[in-house]
Amino acid sequence: MGIIIWNDSFSVSNNDFDNHHKKLISYINQLFESMQKGKGKETAAGLIKELHDYSVYHFSKEEEKLSSVNYPKLDEQKMAHAIYIKKIEEFQTKLKEGDLFLSVDMLEFLSNWLQDHILKMDKEYKNYIS
Repeated sequence: MGIIIWNDSFSVSNNDFDNHHKKLISYINQLFESMQKGKGKETAAGLIKELHDYSVYHFSKEEEKLSSVNYPKLDEQKMAHAIYIKKIEEFQTKLKEGDLFLSVDMLEFLSNWLQDHILKMDKEYKNYIS
């Protein structure tokens, strides 16, 4: 069982974005599961790269859609996305430096940020894109 369990409260009523969010959650859950098995250190670098790359893809699609509907809080979304990407890149640097405790910090940040972002910021655009 993962650290984040998808349920309807996460839905933004857009199949593409819901599927993107599910994929982001799956990367975090994979990291959690590998940590539980004592393999977090070995798998963290690969998973964080995949999460970074997919986050960049998802955010670009989300921002493109929000721009097309003149979403009034687009700048706030872009800022939040940029902060998240920057934090992931910091994690990548620390992983390369061999930070032994990074996986726990990384998992906590990724899990909390994603849930909070979807349930608060992304839910606000739901009526604009449906």
